[in-house]
Amino acid sequence: MSVEKYLQAGERVLASCGAFFATDRRLIRYSDDPTTPEPVQSLAYDEIAGIRLGVRTRMALLLGGLVLALIGLLICPTPPVLDKVALVLVLAGAGLVLYGFFTRKMFLEFRSQKLSKAQQALWRLEDTRSESARQLARTVHENIQRVRKAQREQGQKGAP
Repeated sequence: MSVEKYLQAGERVLASCGAFFATDRRLIRYSDDPTTPEPVQSLAYDEIAGIRLGVRTRMALLLGGLVLALIGLLICPTPPVLDKVALVLVLAGAGLVLYGFFTRKMFLEFRSQKLSKAQQALWRLEDTRSESARQLARTVHENIQRVRKAQREQGQKGAP
């Protein structure tokens, strides 16, 4: 299966990255996973409030590092044989904490007032470094601007 079967008549894909497809009319999130209840979701460009570049800390690494360091500190006052083990645990834990803090994950998020917080998380693109991700973000941004400009012009025409 592909996203083409879900396109409206005359609609064409302008850019894509991962599960996201920017068409000339809307942004589509498509999943070919058979267990997904809704394989296709879309947001019209006038429903997208903006695109946000977000940063997320790797909490699993931070917590794992803290646990290792705490275990190392707790076994430190035991027999001298375990001193080296405790030191290794503390250093490994500190290393994991630093690694988790300095290697944060970036993502692009397509924001909409229409979406709940849980739904909003589905509209995140984890791949932020590829050329296709940059092209998708550019295309969505340009289409949002085009739609807003058309809405402003329409509003000015309707004003006396």
